[in-house]
Amino acid sequence: FTGAAPQRIGPYRVLSVLGTGGMGLVYLAEHEELGRRVALKVIHSVFAQTPKARARLQREATIASRLDHSGICPVYEVGEADGAPFLAMRFVPGTTLARAIADSLAREQRPVALPARDGNSGIAALLRFGEDAALALHTAHEAGLVHRDVKPGNLMVTPDGAPVLLDF
Repeated sequence: FTGAAPQRIGPYRVLSVLGTGGMGLVYLAEHEELGRRVALKVIHSVFAQTPKARARLQREATIASRLDHSGICPVYEVGEADGAPFLAMRFVPGTTLARAIADSLAREQRPVALPARDGNSGIAALLRFGEDAALALHTAHEAGLVHRDVKPGNLMVTPDGAPVLLDF
């Protein structure tokens, strides 16, 4: 898919663009039959025809589907529409940790501002976030999986301050 966001991708109605990465675009979409909102990751048309990109997408789907933890974004479906492979994943509202860090630095606010959680804010909320992210990674490691790209851009901060790992 290139240019303007498509109106539909497979059984999904595209609502907006959530973000873009090196391999593709991520849309907020809704499964029309189920009414479930998802993050729909679609590979750029430049990469869509390469076996390596298709294998990477399938690998991400397979790995993420084997993990069951609130701190790991699950994959609901892997598919293809108009020649472009896609992943339908849980839509995680919030912002990335990278954005939260950038926003805090722009306001010269230290520590990094995260939503208050369990009655804690400031350093306590930040420490809880780190601990919960580490526990999610531990779950993956216990399943024999390594993330290999843990970075602030691949960690969502939910509105209640919880971490969710993306992009296995």
